[in-house]
Amino acid sequence: GQAPEPEPEPELQPKPELEPWWKVGLRFSCTECGQCCTGAPGVVYFEPAEGAEMAAALDLSLTEFYSAHARLVRGKYSLKETIVEGHGHDCEFLDRTSAPGRALCRVHSARPQQCISWPFWPRVLASKEVWEEEAADCPGIENGLKGIGELHSARTIAEQARLDQIAADNTAPR
Repeated sequence: GQAPEPEPEPELQPKPELEPWWKVGLRFSCTECGQCCTGAPGVVYFEPAEGAEMAAALDLSLTEFYSAHARLVRGKYSLKETIVEGHGHDCEFLDRTSAPGRALCRVHSARPQQCISWPFWPRVLASKEVWEEEAADCPGIENGLKGIGELHSARTIAEQARLDQIAADNTAPR
């Protein structure tokens, strides 16, 4: 007696991933309204490299930047907020005065990943219903629902959501 030949392993097929509801892309163009940078108290965590970039953009030393613009929240650094009547807790880099009718970021070229990836955050992409709810506060999303604005591919959206998740993981309180 020889031992019977073992049964061949069934081929492991990757499970097909569920296609996201936004598989054909989403339309969104920032309207510079500032709604994503204000509202209820919140946090904009940033990594040390992002802090250095913002400091450089403001022509400040790291010490000056952290002293003037950062706060510790649950052991991690976040940008400070300013309470603005009629708006709420604005990111302190939100500039509502230099361009009337627009809300601009004073560190736009060096803003943290959390800001760059808006509105393609996993929480906002969770369902079409959540996306549509966000349109109530974001004219860029609202316009997109009307077919107005830049069409972002599913690949771009997934990459921004992935980068936002990485940034959240890297800056999450430990």
